[in-house]
Amino acid sequence: SAAAERFVAALETRVEERAGLAALEELLAFASRAEAAGAQGEALVAAAGRSLSAAQTSGPLVGAEALTAKQLARACCDLRCAGFAADILRPLALLAETKAAALDSFAQAGEAAFQFGVAGVGSAALYRQLQAAAATALESAPRRALRPRAVARCAARMAAAGVAADARYERALLVAAEGALERVGGSIDDTKVLGAAVAGGGRLSAFHPSALALLWRFQKQLPKPIAAGGNARPFEEPRFSDRDLPLCVDLGCGLGSFVLAAVAASSAEDCNWLGVDASEVAVGRASGAALRLGLSDRAQFLTGDAAATLASVAETYPGAVQLCAIHFPTPFRTLEDERQGEAALETQVHGGGAFMVNPALAGACAAALAPGGGVLLKSNSRDVLAAMAHELRVAGLGETAWPEAVAGGALAETEAASLRAGREVFYTYLSKSEAA
Repeated sequence: SAAAERFVAALETRVEERAGLAALEELLAFASRAEAAGAQGEALVAAAGRSLSAAQTSGPLVGAEALTAKQLARACCDLRCAGFAADILRPLALLAETKAAALDSFAQAGEAAFQFGVAGVGSAALYRQLQAAAATALESAPRRALRPRAVARCAARMAAAGVAADARYERALLVAAEGALERVGGSIDDTKVLGAAVAGGGRLSAFHPSALALLWRFQKQLPKPIAAGGNARPFEEPRFSDRDLPLCVDLGCGLGSFVLAAVAASSAEDCNWLGVDASEVAVGRASGAALRLGLSDRAQFLTGDAAATLASVAETYPGAVQLCAIHFPTPFRTLEDERQGEAALETQVHGGGAFMVNPALAGACAAALAPGGGVLLKSNSRDVLAAMAHELRVAGLGETAWPEAVAGGALAETEAASLRAGREVFYTYLSKSEAA
């Protein structure tokens, strides 16, 4: 609308005047109003975001020095979820690095790490400082003040951020968790998190059920974009350390937990994993977590359309495509219905009300797979699973036993949430004939 266009023009003027913090606050407010304006509102928000991003190349946001690291983390998350380009996060993250040590609450440090993580902020130094701040706060807290919920909340959020625990943080968390477990009042979930922290050995990680639950709750609030063609040739530049290894592709990978857990669980470096999703926010989080967890040599993520990306894979990837995984695609109902109650568990990050597994995608899977390769399907709806399997059978695949060793028992965020809620998960595996 004309009013919205005038707003963007006025906002650009404020950016030019270096009223950075005021511009940031107005952008966040405008993003929430523009969400209902459809494509036009999104375009206006994107234009304003580009103006603000460009202004940051000459210095940090004016006035942002007054914000804490936790507030900067929330701003990064809100801006990214509103559709702003990733480069808008850099000045905020750099500023947060100077403030992380000032956080005197382990709960705030954990929350900041989680918000920066889901926003896709990739600064390793920032996460190290947030972890150090959490360790300092845990070490200095009186034992009687270590409430189970607060300690578990910090631990789960730091884990969900994909931050590998260093020795100091792990030791401080262990002592704090032991103290918190002595108190009465913790929930079963809190007790499980604290128990994993005490047990050590990597049991409390980004793949712990409590961490996956946090990621799922964040993911279900994301807008469900429709990918428009995706990356036409995603493999023109090297991405994996060994591109001759067989490739597994997670279509609709969400925040990347299934891919990352599969790579982390693999005892031998026997395959590469590619996650594809229509959401730039989800892919940003997944890519950042892969780097923090040291898995990016075999785990890569792309924003794009599933069928278009598979077609590119078939043309350009040197190795064989061994597996396509499709977890909990959007079922046959409107997005408005899906957002009501438990139906949200059946959604992933594909929008528009169109069913993801259509003849085009089924055909792309069949064409990309090497002989003997297969498609893993999962859903908590029998009807959705049956519809997916039907499309793949029509494309020439046949049902067979699932080789569980391929993914090492990895869980996607939605699968973990379904199991946590006591819902049954159905799966099937269809493979391509060895003679194909």
